[in-house]
Amino acid sequence: PIVIENTRVCTDLKGSFRISNYNATYNYVISPSVDIVQNADIVIAPVGSYIITALVNGCYSDNSSITINSKIC
Repeated sequence: PIVIENTRVCTDLKGSFRISNYNATYNYVISPSVDIVQNADIVIAPVGSYIITALVNGCYSDNSSITINSKIC
C-alpha cells in the first residue's frame, strides 16, 4: 500500500493518513493497531510509527511505513 500523511491540527492528539491506492476488496493490516480507526482509505491513529500491509487472496503485499509526528502548537 502507498500511504500519505494528512495534516494534524493542534486540538487533536491523533493524526491521520490515507492509503492512496486503497481497494475495498483488500484487507489492510496496520501494526501496531492500538487506538487505530480505519474508515475505508482513511486511518486515524495516535502519534507513532506504523506498518501497513495489504492482504489479497491470501498473499501479503510489501510493507509500507509511516510516522505520525507530534505537533507543537
